[in-house]
Amino acid sequence: MVIGEVGLGGEVRPVFNIESRIKEAEKLGFQMAIIPDKNSFNDKGKIEVLPVNEVKDAVKIALGI
Repeated sequence: MVIGEVGLGGEVRPVFNIESRIKEAEKLGFQMAIIPDKNSFNDKGKIEVLPVNEVKDAVKIALGI
């Protein structure tokens, strides 16, 4: 799962209610969540949470580069 608001400069901005979105993604079977670095998420569930600052970082993680 990838979630965040994208700025014109390529930055990934935080989103509202990140905790419930990640928990729902976990229920749906997602194993990884790429989220904005500025969103704090401390619940260590089954889903791997990877924070990013820029879209290019999210793409690299998603593509495995």
